[in-house]
Amino acid sequence: MEGIMKKSRFLFSTILLFNFTVITFGQIKWDGGASTTSWTDAANWSGNAVPTDADSIILDNTYVSGNYSVNLAPESSQTVKSLQIGYTGNVNTITLIVSGPTTNALILDGGGASALYLADGGVLSNQSTSGTRGIKLGKASDVFKMSGTGKYSHVTTTSGSGIPELTSGTTSSNYNFESTSFFENLSGNAASFDATPIYGNYILNHTSTNTINNNLSIAGNLEIYSGILNVTSSGTDTLSVSGNVLIGDGATLQGTSTTGRVTVNIIGNVTGTGTLKGNVGSGGTTNYTIGGNITSLISLNTGNTSLTFEGGNPSVNFTAANSSIPTLNEITIGTNKTVTLGDSIYVASGKHFTVNGTLDCGVNRISGAGAFILNANATIKCGHASGVFGNIATLGSNSLSAGANYVFNGLVQQATSALLPDNITGALTIDNALGVFLSSDRTISTGTLNLLNGVLKTRIAEPTVNNLTIGLSATINVTGETSFIDGPVIMILQSGNGRIFPIGKGSAYRPISLNFSVGQDVTAEMFNTAPTGGLASSGVDKISEVRYFSVSNGTSTNITVSLPWGEDDNVTDLTNITAVYGINSITWSGNSRSGSTTGNSSAGTVTGTFNNIIGGDFTLGNISGGSNSLPVELTAFTAFAGKGGVELNWSTATEVNNYGFEIERQILKQVQNDSNGWQKIGFVQGHGNSNSPKDYSFIDQGKVAERSRSYRLKQLDADGSFHYSDVVSVNNALGKSFKLFAPYPNPFNPNTTIKFSIPAASNVSLKIYDIIGNEIANLVNGRKDAGEYEVDFNAKNLPSGIYFSTLRSNGNTQTQKLILMK
Repeated sequence: MEGIMKKSRFLFSTILLFNFTVITFGQIKWDGGASTTSWTDAANWSGNAVPTDADSIILDNTYVSGNYSVNLAPESSQTVKSLQIGYTGNVNTITLIVSGPTTNALILDGGGASALYLADGGVLSNQSTSGTRGIKLGKASDVFKMSGTGKYSHVTTTSGSGIPELTSGTTSSNYNFESTSFFENLSGNAASFDATPIYGNYILNHTSTNTINNNLSIAGNLEIYSGILNVTSSGTDTLSVSGNVLIGDGATLQGTSTTGRVTVNIIGNVTGTGTLKGNVGSGGTTNYTIGGNITSLISLNTGNTSLTFEGGNPSVNFTAANSSIPTLNEITIGTNKTVTLGDSIYVASGKHFTVNGTLDCGVNRISGAGAFILNANATIKCGHASGVFGNIATLGSNSLSAGANYVFNGLVQQATSALLPDNITGALTIDNALGVFLSSDRTISTGTLNLLNGVLKTRIAEPTVNNLTIGLSATINVTGETSFIDGPVIMILQSGNGRIFPIGKGSAYRPISLNFSVGQDVTAEMFNTAPTGGLASSGVDKISEVRYFSVSNGTSTNITVSLPWGEDDNVTDLTNITAVYGINSITWSGNSRSGSTTGNSSAGTVTGTFNNIIGGDFTLGNISGGSNSLPVELTAFTAFAGKGGVELNWSTATEVNNYGFEIERQILKQVQNDSNGWQKIGFVQGHGNSNSPKDYSFIDQGKVAERSRSYRLKQLDADGSFHYSDVVSVNNALGKSFKLFAPYPNPFNPNTTIKFSIPAASNVSLKIYDIIGNEIANLVNGRKDAGEYEVDFNAKNLPSGIYFSTLRSNGNTQTQKLILMK
């Protein structure tokens, strides 16, 4: 009677109330009325009776708030129709612990699609010691379902203690695990099903060795916190992980097949400080296919092991956590996959590193006794100073396809190296702001030249030239004005079809367009030196004093040429600019202007046509009476604050009608007091007309203590026209900055002076390096007081070329380029 007064247990299933609300009866919920955690304590249930086989059990927060646990350790089996632990949206943890030696301690019988349902926050911890199973599905139609953050934890260490399943005949239809749910194996024995379900997240956390010996699918992540997980097969089985794999410290994921082949497909990343290991069984094969990053330890040079990057994220990193360079057996990068190397790797003898997608090497090197294979349409991005050879140093039978794409994207100057194919039918891409040197003659017959950033240098140093030939069917893509060919380029022209030669020099990009009446191979190059020789062209009174273009061809032809100009060409009168033809250093004999110019005074082109030409040079000219000044070529201008004042040095390559230079000074504190603060402080007479370099100097002895100064040159022509140089600045206070000044003279042969300043006493290193980073000379190495210094560098025993001076002190570094021209 007391039990009836306390709570009622309804024996019928449902009743329809007058307001059409459906109340489900036969559902029993945990209310904790007995203040214990025992399943078999009747007072803990909403019906005040231990659940029976007719009841659907729910462990939620209807009566008990927060986290709680229920313990089931019965002396005999407990059968219920269904069991739900947790509920949608639950943020608490509700746990049922099944323990004890009773066989089939809990039987779910007749609940159908939700016979055993673990929802958000629901945890079923199987700690049974029965030796068979602690939890059983009663009917073939009963399903073990997990959704949200529902979690099954297999804790039992008793051999043979299984997980929820039928007595026999379990199939994959008896399991429904959402990808967000968790299956945790804390057992010394692998918690395996009779059938093959698709897991959500699979967690292995036991120090023993566990083995997967059939197909296994994980829709979420695989987390191995300890122990060893073996994947083995006597046939062909697959472990598929749709998420990430975490291998904890000391843990291992490895293949152990002795006769079969195991495939491990991982769509996500492989992380952690544990080891991804190859096949350790004799005779079997383990193939890893990874779709994400690899940042774990790796040991993939054992047995028959392969690693393929494919699927998953299209762009991934391969940065193994190994403390030394790891060795791999077979490794492949799939099509449409980009892999960035974070470290160098070795390829084992007789094995291959095959690229079908994109390999971004950075400065890392692939070496070892194995072979490197770059297939057609694949891409290699080289960041090493020595180009392809710097990144690929395998000793096997390497194969680099001419139809592949070669990208040079280093952070230092690079050389392409001899490994670049002789005839590129794929693509050559320059993407290096510091420039790339063509190591030897190369042809792009049907491929593409991409000039994205930085220059491709074909004139290495006088007189060394490595020719680049662009075929008739090849294409050239240029983005912006910072990327071009510095040196000669050969292009094949068809009769009447013009092509643009993407050439320049130094920092000046000046592409020219050439159209020949007779098709042939044509070489073009721009020179940033003033043209020399007599001016015999009627109607022209002045030619450029900045640059000219050299064109070589073998068969007489009519040439239509479009010459470009930029700001430093000093073109101001577009009506009177023209194209001039001649032989540099001998005579400039012809001029032509066809139609209107393009652009404006800052940038544009003028077109001219010249008949019956076999080679020659072209430059800009001023039509007689025009006002284009076409300035003197100033190659260097530096300022150096010394004890005697500020020493100014400058050089010209050539001069035409150069009257001289006015020296102007601007003092920072005076800018607001007069017109921009510029004052004439001196004059140096020019050399008029000169075909050879000339050096000038001037010392400003004015006393302007502790003030910043700027200087510029006003170059005057004999006809009164003028233009200004760039501005250089100094601080009159000695030792105020860490600075490596531009060498003077530069270019030089064989001596140049290198000046530097340091703000405080410190250890100083000043070294000279060649183009590939080899140390050539150690000019300063020791402690110096604060102040300014200069060192003479003699290069009489060095070949012509580009060198670098590097100053280091107190963690600061500065570098200047030197050009040795013999």
